[in-house]
Amino acid sequence: MKQYDAYTLDLLNALAWHVFNVGMLADLLNAFGVSEDDIDAFLKEYEQGMKEAPSSPEA
Repeated sequence: MKQYDAYTLDLLNALAWHVFNVGMLADLLNAFGVSEDDIDAFLKEYEQGMKEAPSSPEA
């Protein structure tokens, strides 16, 4: 099994929780009548914004 450093494990853990929480949020929004298409469109905009955001606080 490949060994990971603590930073990588923290990053993978945070990513897993993010994916889990987005999934739970999508289920909750569906319960209130928000369509899957609206959620997908929002997530695509969010991901695009994250790609365009500066990676360091100084930028």
